Amino acid sequence: MVHIDCDLRDSVGYAYNASRPFMVPCGYIVFDDATTSTCLGATEIVEELAIRRDGLFSEQIWPHYVFRAPAQI
Repeated sequence: MVHIDCDLRDSVGYAYNASRPFMVPCGYIVFDDATTSTCLGATEIVEELAIRRDGLFSEQIWPHYVFRAPAQI
């Protein structure tokens, strides 16, 4: 499981991209602050990278965005 607890766009993007290669199949990725109104950069990067680029589907959105890595990475 990867738990990304960053508030800024660049920090969230870096943490996500740096941890992706180490994810096990079907492991969880949790974005802590991406649903907080004061952390819109975190929301943008989740939408840009996890959803649009990597095609992940959110299994939970409140209180944190939760994604599951694909069965084959």
